[in-house]
Amino acid sequence: MINIGIVDTISLKKNKKIFGHWLNTALQYKNILSKDDSINIFVLGGPVYKNYIYNNYVRLPFDLEKKMFDRTGIKILFNKLKAVINTIAAIKSNTDILIFQDANQTILYTLLRFFKVNKKIYLIKYSIDERKQAVKSFNKIKNKISGVITSLDEVGRYYKVPYLIVPDYFPSEEISMNEKIYDLIIVGTVTEQKDYENVIKAVNKTKLNLKIVGYFNDEQRFNNLKNIANHNIVIENKYISDDEYKNIIKSGKYVILPYKKESYNYKSSGVVLDAIYNGVPVIVPGLNSFEFVKNNKVGLTYNNSFDEIIEDISDINYDELINNVKKYCKIMELKKEELRNFIYG
Repeated sequence: MINIGIVDTISLKKNKKIFGHWLNTALQYKNILSKDDSINIFVLGGPVYKNYIYNNYVRLPFDLEKKMFDRTGIKILFNKLKAVINTIAAIKSNTDILIFQDANQTILYTLLRFFKVNKKIYLIKYSIDERKQAVKSFNKIKNKISGVITSLDEVGRYYKVPYLIVPDYFPSEEISMNEKIYDLIIVGTVTEQKDYENVIKAVNKTKLNLKIVGYFNDEQRFNNLKNIANHNIVIENKYISDDEYKNIIKSGKYVILPYKKESYNYKSSGVVLDAIYNGVPVIVPGLNSFEFVKNNKVGLTYNNSFDEIIEDISDINYDELINNVKKYCKIMELKKEELRNFIYG
């Protein structure tokens, strides 16, 4: 019998609910890696997971509050201590293979220096962590890492261990087309890594309608964007549920990901896949992370400014884009077998 654990060491929650994509990733990996009765797949997460997983759930001691990550000082240290305890519990678990999600992995590197580990360890990676301490710690334990799972070839090559290129997560259902209420959608937490101002100024010059929905960490920025937006732009500052998030995506003809180059050149984005898997083409900057958008023709790209693409949107063969999106989803389905082969060798 082989026991495999998919680990979320931070188990981030907000308002007593899981925050982020870690739960969905864990559930997908659990389903994909399920093979036969000789293999048990467990999800290892904090107490919040018990509300979502009823079979093969291994409880880690702590959840971490999202709001505590928005602060500094003693509360941050307290959160790190919780993550350390969770990571130790995962390492000591009765498993043969552990797949760690991309959260606080530097803590794992440090602990692996002091623990004798008789199991395979795989790391899911969304980006390159070039912090000196992270690089130094990883190099000291990389002989204990069986492989890296990533959607970016640059990330895989960086860590110099065996790696697999698969999407951050996989299509989960057939694409169904909804009525399009908006021409353009931007959805998700609003951070400094995204250039909303550039998009709004470009859309102001057109008759296209744009909806922006997400939680603003900076209330002043929310007010500033409202002030510069014309009547064809709707901006809402709020947290959204998973169902609402999906419906918002499907209400638009395009989903825009206005990431800044310095922040996302070698970092993947879950929102890109959420859009494509829901049958909606994307508009993204021409970053290394989004080469697949251009190569598979599942959206539009611009180099420096959203202005470059805004005039061309109305002339694009939209039906062709939709067909490309459907083809891409079918290709990603085939990647599931590659993941199984990588883990089971």
